[in-house]
Amino acid sequence: MATTYASQGNSGYLGTFSLGSPLTDMVEVTRINFPRYSVPDLNRTHLLSPDTTEEYTPGLLNPGTVEMSGNFIGTADQTSTLDALAKAQTVFPWQFTMQVQNRSKTCTVSGNGYLNKHDIGPVEGNRTIEYSLSVRTTGFSSIHVA
Repeated sequence: MATTYASQGNSGYLGTFSLGSPLTDMVEVTRINFPRYSVPDLNRTHLLSPDTTEEYTPGLLNPGTVEMSGNFIGTADQTSTLDALAKAQTVFPWQFTMQVQNRSKTCTVSGNGYLNKHDIGPVEGNRTIEYSLSVRTTGFSSIHVA
């Protein structure tokens, strides 16, 4: 007979996205996509490559773009700050927190990045106003569970 156990999988409940210094919650996250990194292939093939086979080596890590949407919980001043950061091409600290392991622990993902997309809307009756941000990560981000 197969061994069974209770899943510790979670929904995205209680996720927030914060940015700035000091870190301030801005979005109650309803959806987030957090690609950690990709590694490009560097072709090192030459006319003397063994067994007529192409040769590859890993390239530099390419950090991803964090894309999220949710309910805006910040202030008008924070929106103005986002606009100023984008205009000045400023790299800033960011953090995403979510509950894991049946909400017994908190996972914190943090790093630095710059704003490359900022949307408000759609605005519709009987729905919260959607708020979307994309932050291009610079450098390597960290993940901590406690």
